[in-house]
Amino acid sequence: MDDSEEDTLAIENLEIASFVPRTLLNKMKQLRPNNSNPDVPFRVVISVYFNDRFFQESLGENSRGTNGKIVSVTVPGYGSELPERLPVFVREVDPARNSSCEFWKFLRNDGDDTSRWSPIGCESSGKWNNVNLCKCSHMTSFSRIFLDAVGAEKLTEEHPNAELILDTITLVGCLLSLFGIVGIFITAIVFPRWNDLFNTKILLNLSFAVAIELIVFTFIGYFSRPDDDMWCAVQGASIHYTILVTFMWMLVIAHLQFMQFVKVLGKLRPTHCVLKATIVSWVLPLAPVGFFFFQNNDLYLPKKNYTSDICFPHDQAQFYGLLIPIALILTVNLACFLLIMYHVSRAPDNLTRSTNKNMALLQLRLLVLLFFQLGLSWMFGMMITENAHLVWSYLFCFTAPYQGLMLFVNFILLQPSTRRLWSKKIAEVVTQNYDRFALKKSTSSSQPPMWL
Repeated sequence: MDDSEEDTLAIENLEIASFVPRTLLNKMKQLRPNNSNPDVPFRVVISVYFNDRFFQESLGENSRGTNGKIVSVTVPGYGSELPERLPVFVREVDPARNSSCEFWKFLRNDGDDTSRWSPIGCESSGKWNNVNLCKCSHMTSFSRIFLDAVGAEKLTEEHPNAELILDTITLVGCLLSLFGIVGIFITAIVFPRWNDLFNTKILLNLSFAVAIELIVFTFIGYFSRPDDDMWCAVQGASIHYTILVTFMWMLVIAHLQFMQFVKVLGKLRPTHCVLKATIVSWVLPLAPVGFFFFQNNDLYLPKKNYTSDICFPHDQAQFYGLLIPIALILTVNLACFLLIMYHVSRAPDNLTRSTNKNMALLQLRLLVLLFFQLGLSWMFGMMITENAHLVWSYLFCFTAPYQGLMLFVNFILLQPSTRRLWSKKIAEVVTQNYDRFALKKSTSSSQPPMWL
């Protein structure tokens, strides 16, 4: 355990080796379950297999074999997630063969899902004299929130660099969106009368829900799973609730936009609309979350034998409590989106003949706004659930995390009334500072000279 990678690679005729670095061992000791007996020694079990007879994939023609011996490193009483990477040294039997660092992933045999080799969380750190140095741990990303385990592996196997690229795109989008939402709330603080507008109240509720969701998805991968199962279940249920709240506000906005652009005539919004929308959007999601949490809170714990260590709803809670509600809301929102764009595109000729260019720009702006405001980008996430294809992953990560930024651009930067408020405010600040500077300068110049 006090070995180094250089010392291990220097071993003559090295075939296979692995060790737990001292830093990793100390972290694992600190993360031991609270109910473990401190008097029991901390053991590391290392096993070596000279062939892959016990590791056969059931993938038909795509089944692969190993290109070296197999080493197994386990710590009794500790999970599969490691706080840092574990070095593994393997001499390749056939140096000319294209090989990769992978680990054996056990899956439940409840259908077509069978155990297989997986590259998730493993990377090659180089090769010396046909000895390959692999470093493995288990990672997760925003783009796989909607992926099942098998789909995530397929994506990573086919495109090894996709995870890093998607994570980077997601992180940039989440941060930009958070800055945009901060800008929306700064506007609300600086201009209190702006908050009295009906549209502003709806916007602030949606922005707040989106902000919580973005914070969760931005930083969830940087925190390890809580040791206490109950706290982990509460964390998973909170994520479940946050997502549903966001989609409920998107559904409210879809209804209001439909009434404005399609119905047009009659009573466009009910009395106490904001109060009713707030109750429906913030209270109604408690029903499915509470049902699954109190029925079986294990549904919010990380699945055993799966690489993801996120406290997130799965199985019945994910399918019936998350995916089906999201799919239903997206279906309604998509129908509203298509009807709105249809009615807008069929405006009377006498209203658009002289301003075709301006009308086209307004229609394009409305299309983009509704696409993000109604959460239609999450349809790409639903497509990933059905088929882990790289195109859907990129479309999802290029659109869903940028929702907050698009809200800021449309309602703050492109809205004439809001621009006027900020222009007037900035002009007042500049004028006040200029007058203060001029007064200070004139005062200092009018003082009589001091004679010593």
